[in-house]
Parts: sequence; C-alpha cells; structure tokens
Amino acid sequence: MEMLISVVIACLIAVLPKLYMKLIIGVCKSNADLSGKTAIVTGANTGLGYATALCFARRHARVILACQNAEKAEKAVMKIQKTTGNQNITYKVIDTSDLASVRKFAQQIIQEEKHLEILVNNAGIAGPFRRHTTKKNMELTMATNYFGHFLLTNLLLDLLKKSSPSRIINVSSSVHRWIKLDLSDLMLKNFYNMHKAYASSKLAMVLFTKELSKRLKDQGVSVYSVEPGTVRTDFFNKFPPVMSEIFRVIGVFYFRSPEEGAQTAVHCAVADDVIGLSGHHFAECAIMEDCAQAKDAGIAKKLWEQSEQICGLNEN
Repeated sequence: MEMLISVVIACLIAVLPKLYMKLIIGVCKSNADLSGKTAIVTGANTGLGYATALCFARRHARVILACQNAEKAEKAVMKIQKTTGNQNITYKVIDTSDLASVRKFAQQIIQEEKHLEILVNNAGIAGPFRRHTTKKNMELTMATNYFGHFLLTNLLLDLLKKSSPSRIINVSSSVHRWIKLDLSDLMLKNFYNMHKAYASSKLAMVLFTKELSKRLKDQGVSVYSVEPGTVRTDFFNKFPPVMSEIFRVIGVFYFRSPEEGAQTAVHCAVADDVIGLSGHHFAECAIMEDCAQAKDAGIAKKLWEQSEQICGLNEN
C-alpha cells in the first residue's frame, strides 16, 4: 500500500504541473494568413525565435531569420522549409551586441526588401557571471538584448512605415518587474550581476516599447512588448553543468516548450484584437498591468535619449 501511495504521489508530482501549465498558457487563436508579408525574427535559429519564425512560416509569410551564426541559421532555414513547405525562408547574419553588425544588417534589408510588416526583436543572452564588454565598451547583455534592437528598429522604421500597417514585437520577460533601471549606470559599471543585467535589459525593452509607441502614433506602426514565460531552450546551457542539469530537470515539469512560449509574440504580430493597443505589455496573449517604472513616461523618454547617444543615432 505504501508503495502504491508513493507511486500515486510521484505521478501527481509529475502530471499536475504540466496540467497547470496547459491551463494557464495563452494560445494565439487568430487564423490570420501572412501571405505576401515579410517578417524578421532576431535570434531565430533556435528556441523561442525559431518557434516564432516557424509559426510565421506556417502562415505563409516570407521570413528572414536574423542570426549571429550563419551555419546554424542555414540549418534552421532548411528545417523550417522542410517542416512547413514554405520555401520563402531565408537568413541574414547579425550580431545584436555589435552596432556595426546591426547597421550592416539593416542596410542589407533596406536595399533588398521592398516591404517589412513584422519585426520581432527576440535575440538575447542571459549574461555571463562576470561583467563582459563589447568592442565598443558596452556591457554585453544590455548591448545584445536591448541596444542592438533599439538601433535596428530605428534603422528599419522608414521601411516599416512604408509597409504599414506593420508591427514591432519586443520580447521582454517577467523578470523586468524585479528591478529598477539605473539610468546613471546603464552599462552596469558600478554594480554587476548577471540577473541584474538580464532584468535591466528586459525592463529597457518595455520602456523602449512605451516611448516608441508614442513616437509612432498615427503612423501605421504598432509596437508591443511581450513576455513568453519560462521556456525550455538552450538558454540555460550557458550555466555551469550542475545548474544546467538542475534547470533541465525542473524544466521537464515546470517550463513551457518554445512553441508555447512563442504564442504571445505571434498573437501580437497577427491578431486583430491587439489593434489600437500599441505600447501595451502582453503575457499569455493578454494585456498585463505595467510595473511601476514602466508607467513612468519620463524615465522612458530619458532612456530613449541616452540610447540615441549610445547608438549614435544623433549622428545620422
């Protein structure tokens, strides 16, 4: 009897979390067809970005995978083509931590693409345990997750406006609520840990969304920030082996699949019921209340102004 009870308890422990996740996970219910439309997804060779690109491909969009590694990107393109039958899938190389790479990518898109209806700023890293900087002396996590996307979006704005109605999706995270962004130390020189760096970059994406939405009012371009939930991806493989294994085991029961995590981004990219809701933050395919700092329009404006200077937009 004791053994039977133990087995039942073990089964419940294994099954209940998955049942709970199935109940709370939002699902994009739109059947919108994307034929004739072009979508760019950064960080699309794996995980959440790949799942997002796959969803767009299934809806018959032309999808451009914006990836750092050409070999991995090419494999992802072939896999999506084989899975969906959509051959209008391609890739271009971009390193969002490198502003020169971002500019080169944007220039290629502007020269080669006649229109762009969807831009998903998804690429991201969890950040190293110790502070690392880019060639331009930018903190690596902030550069990869936020500044690169800030620059990319601004460089592609004219094409997005010309292609209106178009949409920009900024991928954030629930952890953006955990911290306050320090505008006097955006590069985390005074105090660094990987959790602060990641959360700061994701809060910056939310604030970026707010300010960009204001600047794009009545111009035919909508912008949304989204949080995908905790997803089973290779994101955790960057941790030390013991921690990676712990996250892998936990993830089997408590994390969602990349396809499930992509639902909110896809929803904001295709659904009709988000029209008129530009600037809002979404989770589980529904509007989420903003954290206190995300409601501060003054901070969003100051972040924008600093980001312009850091990315050299004022020089154009």
